[in-house]
Amino acid sequence: MRGRVSLPVLVALLLAAIPLHASPTISMESPSATPLALPLVPNLSAGAAAKPTPTPVASASTGAAIKSAAMRRAADAFNQKDFETVLKIAETRFREDPNDPEVINLRGAALSELRRFDEARPVFEEALRIKPDHFWARFNLIEMDFMSGKFPVARQGFEAMKPRGKAEDELLDFKIVLTHLAENNTDAAQSVADTMPFPCESAAWYASRAALAFHMGDRSRAHEYLAESERVFPGALSGFLLQTLTDFGMSPSQEEFAATPRPVAPVQPADPDADPDARGFTLDFRDGDFSIAR
Repeated sequence: MRGRVSLPVLVALLLAAIPLHASPTISMESPSATPLALPLVPNLSAGAAAKPTPTPVASASTGAAIKSAAMRRAADAFNQKDFETVLKIAETRFREDPNDPEVINLRGAALSELRRFDEARPVFEEALRIKPDHFWARFNLIEMDFMSGKFPVARQGFEAMKPRGKAEDELLDFKIVLTHLAENNTDAAQSVADTMPFPCESAAWYASRAALAFHMGDRSRAHEYLAESERVFPGALSGFLLQTLTDFGMSPSQEEFAATPRPVAPVQPADPDADPDARGFTLDFRDGDFSIAR
C-alpha cells in the first residue's frame, strides 16, 4: 500500500450541480455537511435528489453575482486541473476582497494542488484567523500533513475536529481510518470504522469499509461496498473519495467494478427504528453559504 495521498479534498460544485473530480478541498463553508474554496465542497451524498441551486435574483448585488461567476469559473478550472488559472482567479478576487475566507481557502487549495505547501499553509491559517470555525480551511490545513505522510499528526488533527455533524464526521473518520491503515494498524482502523453509525449520510461510510476490505485483501467485499455506495449515493465516490482510495492503491479496476453485482439491500442492515430518510440529504446553496437540506 502506498502511504502518500495527493492533494487536499475537493468536492462537488453545487452551484453548477455537477460533481467535481479532484482532491483538495475548495469549499464554501457548510455548517453541517461534507473536501476546496468557494462552491467546492465534497458532495459525499450525491445520491440524494439534487435540489436546483438558486440563481442570483434581480435583487442580488452586482458584486455577489460577479463573485459567483468568478468562483464558478474557478471550479471549472479546478475540475480540469488547471490550477494556475484557479490561482489567478483567486488572487484577483483576493485583491478585491482580502478578508473573504472562501476566496482565501480557494487560494490555499490551488497552491496545495501545485505542491506549494509552504505557501499554502499560511494562506489556510489566514482564512482561519478571519473565520476560526471555517471547517474546510482547517480540514485542508490538516490534509497537507496527511498528504505529506505525517499520519499521527494528521490523525490527531482530524480527531480534534469532531464532532461537526454526521456527514462531516463520516469524512473525518474515513481519513482517520486511512491514517491507521497507512501504519498497518488494521485493528485500530476497524475500531474507528465500527463507531461509524448506520444508516449513514454519506459515501464516506462505504469508502471506509472498502478501504479496510482492500487492505485485508478482500477485493470482492471492497467492490460490494463501492457498488452499494453508488446505488445509495450515485456519483458521490467520484472525486475526493475515489482519488484518495486510488492514491492508496485501493481502487478497483474498471473491469472489476463493472462486473460487481449491485446489492439489492444495504451491505449492513439498517436500524429498523432509524429515520428512513437519514441518508436522503443534499447540500443546498442559499444566501452565500451551504447548508444541509433533507
